Amino acid sequence: MNHIWHRTFLSTVCAFFLAGCSTFSDYDPRPPLETRDAFKIEQVVYAYLLERDIWSERDYSAVFLKGSDEEVAALMLRFPHHVPPLKPSTAADVQPNQTPRDKQTGKPGVILSATASEPMGERAEAIGNYYGGALYSGMYVFELKRVEGEWRIESVVKR
Repeated sequence: MNHIWHRTFLSTVCAFFLAGCSTFSDYDPRPPLETRDAFKIEQVVYAYLLERDIWSERDYSAVFLKGSDEEVAALMLRFPHHVPPLKPSTAADVQPNQTPRDKQTGKPGVILSATASEPMGERAEAIGNYYGGALYSGMYVFELKRVEGEWRIESVVKR
């Protein structure tokens, strides 16, 4: 009888544990993307990079954006008519010392990335990179300031 009670108890505990795990599987402790300062800063950096027209020197068919699926989707919505079109970096075939190529078309593209530091009060720093191959890449260092709730670029240095 004691053996049956232990089995029943163990089965019940396991069932509650498994049910609890599935209950919290969609839980994301981070705040919504549009409220995160780091993403707001990175959007400003991406806007700057996309306005530079760094791909006009070469015939690039796509601009690949680095970031999470959620971040890239938000950026693609913000710049829906960009030429060349924006795509996630996962759509790029990247080989060492070669120009990234669009997996879908086989044509060359350029990869953009932006990384923001944790803001210190009303100030922040970020780095923006572009990579179009071993001989065509660059980095910008940004200093930003929050003005009336919006992040604004104060200075940019090309490295």
